[in-house]
Parts: sequence; C-alpha cells; structure tokens
Amino acid sequence: MKRRPEADILDPDDDRPIDEDIRIPFVRRGFFVYPVAVIVVAGFLIMALSRSIFVYVLPGEIGVRYDPFLGGTQTDVYGEGLVVKLPWDRFYTYEIRLQNSRHNMRALSSEGMSFDIEISVLYRPKADVLGELHQELGPNYRERVIEPIVVSTVREVFSRHTSHAVYSTDFSIFQGEIAAKLDDTAVRDLVEFTSVLIMRLEMPDIVRLAINRKLEQEQIAESYDFILASQRAEAERKRIEAIGVQNFYSIVASSLSEDVLTWQGIEATVKLASSDNAKMVVIGSGEGQLPIILGGEIGALPPGPPPQIVPVPEDTGNLDFDRLAPLFPDANDTLRELAPTGLDITAPTGTIFTPDRPSDGEVRMPEDGSSIPPWALVPNEAGLPRPTEVERN
Repeated sequence: MKRRPEADILDPDDDRPIDEDIRIPFVRRGFFVYPVAVIVVAGFLIMALSRSIFVYVLPGEIGVRYDPFLGGTQTDVYGEGLVVKLPWDRFYTYEIRLQNSRHNMRALSSEGMSFDIEISVLYRPKADVLGELHQELGPNYRERVIEPIVVSTVREVFSRHTSHAVYSTDFSIFQGEIAAKLDDTAVRDLVEFTSVLIMRLEMPDIVRLAINRKLEQEQIAESYDFILASQRAEAERKRIEAIGVQNFYSIVASSLSEDVLTWQGIEATVKLASSDNAKMVVIGSGEGQLPIILGGEIGALPPGPPPQIVPVPEDTGNLDFDRLAPLFPDANDTLRELAPTGLDITAPTGTIFTPDRPSDGEVRMPEDGSSIPPWALVPNEAGLPRPTEVERN
C-alpha cells in the first residue's frame, strides 16, 4: 500500500486506510530518551555536589558568600535557613549571639602595686557590616583583635587609679570606664561591646592583711564613738532625771509643814505598833520626838551560849623550870647519829661549851664582839685538839 502524502494525514475527513508501517518521526529519533538521560545525570551530579551547593544557616548565625569570579567577598548577608550557591563559591557563617570573652590578668595601680583581675566582656558582631568584618578581621577576629584590646584597656584603666581607690571604689565605676574605653576603640564600628563584668580582684596577701587590720581598727574606733555617744545620752538622761527629782522635792518641801510631818510620823508609829511582830520601843529620843520602834528581828535571833567562867587558883606559887619537860627530848640522840667521827658530842644538861671553858661554867664571849665559832661547841673531853690562833683566823 502506498503511503499517503504527509498533508493527507492531517485531514480528518480522509477515510483512506493508513499504512501500518508509518512511524512518528520524533519517536524514531529518540526524542524522549535524551531528556531522561540528561535529568538522571543532572540528579547524580546534584547529589554528589549537594554539600557544595546547599548550605544551612543555623539559628543565631548569619552568613557571607565569597565568589571568586564576581569580586570576592559579597557584602550581602544571608539569614537563617537554606542557601543555594555555586559549587565554587565559599560560604562563611558568624554567630551573632552574645559571646563571652573571659580573661585572667595582672594589672598595676598608679603606685606600681600589682593585683590579679578576672574580667568578662560580652560582645557580638554587627550584622549589617558583617561583610566588612569578614574582609578586615576574618573569622578568627576574637583571638586577633578582641582579646588584645580587652586586656590592654583593662590595664590602662586600672593604671590611672591608686591602690586605695582600687579596693575602696565600687566595681561599677571601673566597669563603666572600661566599657567607655572599649567603645572608643578601632573596632567599635564592627563589634558591639554590650557589657563589662569584673568577676574577681585580689590584692597581695600583705596588702590584704593590712587592709583587714585597718578596717578592723576603724570598726573599733566607730564602736568607741558609739559608746561615747551612748554615755553622753545616758548622762543627759540622768541630768534630766536629777532635775525632775529636784523639782519634785522642791514642790514637796514647799507643801510639807511641821504638823504634817508629825502626823505622818504618828501614822507610821501606829502601823508599826499594830503589827504582830515583837518590837523594842526606845522612848526619850528627844523633846517633841516620836518614840523609836525597832522591829522583831532582834527578838528573832537564836540565843547564844552561856558565858564560861574560868576559875583562877588563889596561890599559884613560883614556876619550877627544872621540873619542866624538855622541848626536844631526842636532841642528844640526833646529834650522836649525825656526828661524823662517831664520838659522843652530847653535853651534860645545862653545860655550854666555849673555847676556854672555865671550871665555874661561866660563858665568856669574844672580846671583839664576834659570834661564837662553831668549833666552840666541841668539848675538851672529846679528845679533839684545840684550834690555834692561826687556825681560828
């Protein structure tokens, strides 16, 4: 069967049979195969390069894109979410939350005294100029710029004050000075310093102990001032009380008369007389005076023992001293035991030994008035030689 012309095919009223071998031209050329292949290949490429094309910006972050073919860093910033970029572009993210830069350092006062400081500075990058921050400072801007500026500023502020001002001034004053100094630095247009906090400030041990002693003495002095003030107030109170008592007695004295005093005395005497306790009345204390009534305390005392009478003999006679018992009956035995030679050095009763003992028993003292030497107590009967004058001297 012959094929009909191409134009006849487009005629819908033509009832002639169609050749079964006729094929659509674009089907024969594989029009659907190529697009599918392209889509599949592109999908594989996208999956392989997904990490270089898609970038996620997390909460609290913003991003900056670097295009090597369009002038480098782009000043436009990208917020949170999914960002699509070309595979050869590079993407940098920055945290815009408050960040803490904490430092432990040693500073000097104006006199040169050193002390340790722990300080914390809160800051964040400015989002609208993040592209400039990336160009001028880079991702590690904290280590490169923030920390050196903070340390230098803190030391400069404390070096303006004396050691006394350092420990006696409120920390908020220093924090304000440091914050004002940071706002005047070269990075004030790129970084925002929100707060400065002094966490710790320690003086040397010697200075700290001296300060504590000074504060202690100040407190003691203030306590003395308080004591003096209280004593002055107490003296004023007593003065006012004395004035009141004086006024009271002056008023009472002016209203009392002799008849009133006598009547009061009579009433008091009657009350004492009407009590049930034992009393002692003294009458005759003076002309026109009331009797004196003493209470029953005297009568209530317990009775004392009766006095003892010691009889005295009528004729005592003379005391016989020879018949009295000796005070030291064992004196001779003790001397005998202590004698180094073992000889009997006891003397007869009533005998006193002298260097030159006369037969009559008279004691002769040395003419020069000196005391009797110890060798004078040795008797001649002991058999010991008498000391010579040389030995005596």
